[in-house]
Amino acid sequence: MVAGNSKQVESLLINNEIDVALVENSSGIQELRYTAFAKDEIVAVTGAKSVYAQKDTISVAELISAPIILREEGSGTLETLMQAFSQNNIDASLLHAAAHLGATEAIKHFLDYYDSIAFVSRFAIRKEVKARSLKILQIPGLSILRQFRIAERMGPQLTPQSLFIDFLFKNNIKVGI
Repeated sequence: MVAGNSKQVESLLINNEIDVALVENSSGIQELRYTAFAKDEIVAVTGAKSVYAQKDTISVAELISAPIILREEGSGTLETLMQAFSQNNIDASLLHAAAHLGATEAIKHFLDYYDSIAFVSRFAIRKEVKARSLKILQIPGLSILRQFRIAERMGPQLTPQSLFIDFLFKNNIKVGI
């Protein structure tokens, strides 16, 4: 198993280094076949001790003035977030990006120590929200949904790859909402 952002794992697929990947971006590389897998929601979140945790809802103006923690370039999460901002007339260039981190786990830990807001998968933070170490912030009018997809190289499907994909669907494995 390999963890990486969507662009990284697509590159590994094309270079025959892996046989199947779960991606969250909207790319459509010709050498790859994509199958819709699971839906997910990206939410604004802050640490429970953060000054932002005093509220349940923040405005776009408050968001723009807050330090924001983002995923790195090439991340499907970042791509989805930027598309949602554009569709909702939010100028992403006005955001105060305090850090770009390479993994959701890093973002969750960063939020423990830094008053900031991040955008992560609702699914990825369910334990922290339940434990009240992270708090979801509502942004009126902003809903960020995405589709996870299974990516494979074009051509015949290898038996292990086919078995893995069948397992995901038959066992109702869900990575999102």
